[in-house]
Amino acid sequence: MNSKRIRRGLYRVLMGLATCVIIIGICSPAMADSFEHLSPEQQKVLAPYADKWDAFNPQKQEQLKKGADRWSKMTPEERTTAKSRQKQWKSMTPEQRTTVRERYNKYKNLNPEQKQRLKNARKNFKSMSPEQKERVQKRWMNMSPEQKQQAKERFNKRSQQREKTNGNRKATTPKQRQQYKQQRQNNTQHRQQRSNQQRNGNRSQKKRK
Repeated sequence: MNSKRIRRGLYRVLMGLATCVIIIGICSPAMADSFEHLSPEQQKVLAPYADKWDAFNPQKQEQLKKGADRWSKMTPEERTTAKSRQKQWKSMTPEQRTTVRERYNKYKNLNPEQKQRLKNARKNFKSMSPEQKERVQKRWMNMSPEQKQQAKERFNKRSQQREKTNGNRKATTPKQRQQYKQQRQNNTQHRQQRSNQQRNGNRSQKKRK
């Protein structure tokens, strides 16, 4: 009888210890970090949240820490862009924010080639003058959904052709690239000569009249 009681007592003790271990294992990753435990760089970036840091749940704290780490690695230009985007985000309506999230999710599902095309298009748009940007934006806003879809398909087709051409150029030898360059120059000269001939012919006809 005594041996059974002892075994039961040991069993209960072991079960209690196991339960404590499980609880600690579950709770440890989710335990909140105190602000003092953050790195000096994180504390500097997250200083505006110091007073209410303990009120944030662990997921919110983790998001802010990751954001602080990204901010620390940014260049001055990237930080300026990030501030501008944050300002735009705050000024958006809930519907606009939903649209932005949907676009971002679509972007994440694109393959590397499609993402590169969008980056190139964004780069080209940034290089435009303010007047050109305004014309492009107005033209896009006035398009119907079908016209917008057709424009996207034309853009993708041109991008694919451009990538194919660039790939072929990279695959050629230096001698072939030089020949290609010379051929382009010759074609340009021929076009200029034809244009000059046509111009001179029009002038002579005017003089005869």
